[in-house]
Amino acid sequence: MKRYYFHILLASVTAFFAVSCQQAKNDQSSESVTENADATKELHDHVMQIHDEIMPKMDNIMKAKGQLQERLDSLRAGNGDESMITAIEEATAALSEADEAMMQWMRSFKPPQDGTDEQTIKAYYTDQEEKIKTVKDQMYSSLEEAERILKGSGL
Repeated sequence: MKRYYFHILLASVTAFFAVSCQQAKNDQSSESVTENADATKELHDHVMQIHDEIMPKMDNIMKAKGQLQERLDSLRAGNGDESMITAIEEATAALSEADEAMMQWMRSFKPPQDGTDEQTIKAYYTDQEEKIKTVKDQMYSSLEEAERILKGSGL
């Protein structure tokens, strides 16, 4: 439960940064700077859109880990199939890695400060877009594997 509140707190902090960056960009008055700021804001917003899409999946990861653990405990108690036990352990580890990847991305996401040149800002958000896409892929693939195992195991 603490982790859930931590995720909410991180999402709130990220949203705060998003709003702060947007307001800072809107305060610039020159037309060319505004055009660059619009492009930068677009990049920032795209990164945050991906984040906002996958953030709710964190709950799915926690739920799937719990269900897999229940199945694992049941198999171990009944001297279950070793290959299924291994598959469940691997799926649980993949879910944990996806969870940690998201947490790590959120911890390291630090929008450039005001006064940073546009090229550096664009490069930063382009890099962040690739990183959050990797996290997204990791989350979806680990959830798909967990779902496949859970459906096959009758849970």
